[in-house]
Amino acid sequence: MQTVRKVDGFGTRKNGSGGEVVNLNEEPRFIELFAQESIAKGDIVALSIDSAIDGTDSTDYGYGNIVKKAASGTAAIAQVAGVAAEAVTLSGDDVSNAAWKKILIQVRGRCEFVKVADVEGGGASPAPGNLLIASSTGGQAEAYAAAAVTAGFGIHLEDGTDATADSVVYLINPLNL
Repeated sequence: MQTVRKVDGFGTRKNGSGGEVVNLNEEPRFIELFAQESIAKGDIVALSIDSAIDGTDSTDYGYGNIVKKAASGTAAIAQVAGVAAEAVTLSGDDVSNAAWKKILIQVRGRCEFVKVADVEGGGASPAPGNLLIASSTGGQAEAYAAAAVTAGFGIHLEDGTDATADSVVYLINPLNL
């Protein structure tokens, strides 16, 4: 009896003739959620679990369907869910009336538009192969450090310009969305 195994991402899998082959599938996975604030393409986002959904009816947007920029300094938004694949702008009225807008989020696969910051404290950019987490600046990623308390969300593949949506990251879908 053959066991079912995940075949996307990194690692190896059986090739059907008794051998093993490297998984090279970089197929992206996207989901659509609601943005609680203005979000730019390339911002890393987290589920907004500490917000009032709309103040009147909690079923308007559902539970776990709202995102905001991820940041390491706030426990409720420190765990990255994915990367904004498009920009969404909310007006002051949208925010005050909790009129969230839909946004497309990439959660898995090769992503070529991630905002990755240099290591805090004036350090160098994360190197290819570094595991990434949210930085203290909302929407930006940084290299995983030994003191980090959140799970990594992606593996840094190619560095771009600091804090610009041009770094390449393999997203590992840490929330299984």
